[in-house]
Amino acid sequence: MIEETQEILARLIGFKTVSSESNLPLIEFCRDLLSAHGIDSAIYPSAEGDKASLHARIGPDVAGGVVLSGHTDVVPADGQHWASDPWVLTKREMKLFGRGTSDMLGFVAMVLASVPMFCAAGLRRPVHIALSYDEEVGCKGGRILADTLSRSLPPPLGVIVGEPTGNELVEGHKAYMELAGRVRGHAVHSSRPDLGASALTAAARLVCWLDESQRANALDQASQDERFEPPYTTLHCGVLQAGSSPTAVADAATLSVDIRTIPSEDHGTYLRRLRAFAQELEQCPVTAGAPRCDIDIEVVTDIPGLLPEENGSAQAFMRSIGLARGRKTFSGGTEAGLFQQAGWSTVVCGPGELTRAHKADEYIELCELAGFAGILNGIAGRLAEA
Repeated sequence: MIEETQEILARLIGFKTVSSESNLPLIEFCRDLLSAHGIDSAIYPSAEGDKASLHARIGPDVAGGVVLSGHTDVVPADGQHWASDPWVLTKREMKLFGRGTSDMLGFVAMVLASVPMFCAAGLRRPVHIALSYDEEVGCKGGRILADTLSRSLPPPLGVIVGEPTGNELVEGHKAYMELAGRVRGHAVHSSRPDLGASALTAAARLVCWLDESQRANALDQASQDERFEPPYTTLHCGVLQAGSSPTAVADAATLSVDIRTIPSEDHGTYLRRLRAFAQELEQCPVTAGAPRCDIDIEVVTDIPGLLPEENGSAQAFMRSIGLARGRKTFSGGTEAGLFQQAGWSTVVCGPGELTRAHKADEYIELCELAGFAGILNGIAGRLAEA
């Protein structure tokens, strides 16, 4: 199975499915591979028609199966210094290098390479393969897929989202919200800043508010959740753009923000507080009668967290095939919360490591693929039982 996985992974990486490109060639490849084994696929195109998600079922159309869920998009490699071509699978020292090897085309390739094994296993409960698009830019395909499948399929025992966890069972991750801020000021010569309204200064004060809020969370031991690292809600500005000249008051600024909340908190609360602070800034001109800034805070992405389940059927199933009870949480966001929100018990488990994702020389180890092959064999064995 590992040799077949390498061959499939090489094809998947070569499709270069960054968010600015179509993933249709990859989806068509997956559809054809499944069809060669007598498996039909349902294709769910995006509104624009340039991307699609895929669902396929192996085994009977009954409840109690398992969904193997992965995303087909990868982040760009532009500006990174790779030792080899990021779009060509390269083997070095028992490692496979290429964009998406860990996040998460290695999982997808492993699942596809396991199709003959699933077909021959005599499944009494089905394996569902669910592949989405644009996870890296807002879980766009995953939202449609989770909603559609939850309304059309007999309820499964659980969903396994194959993000890279080192093959460990992960039961929770923080919720994620991405915000775009736009500040409109009033440009004047820097010798008379009292007559203008600096969009840069207003944006900088928003960034300081984010930092002060995060510092307060870090100091508030009573509201922290030790299952997560860090154990508190984080607020971060990753991009701030403003100004064109040192002698001009900036008339425009943009900023990008992410908020990652622990389960006991609601990121909507932070959004409301940030917008309230923005309104305060709008009401504070530099001097009486001077122009004021206008500030808009827009939600770009709102992804639910994965809440650890006390007695989840997905966790119980994975423990039944030999995985230890998951106490680990995931520091990144995934599509798992979407499936859980749709009513299905969900965990995260896959080959590779998150720490290698989105970096130059991303890789997955052959031993990690072999370990996950054992997990897939265990899944097939359990689903073949009466």
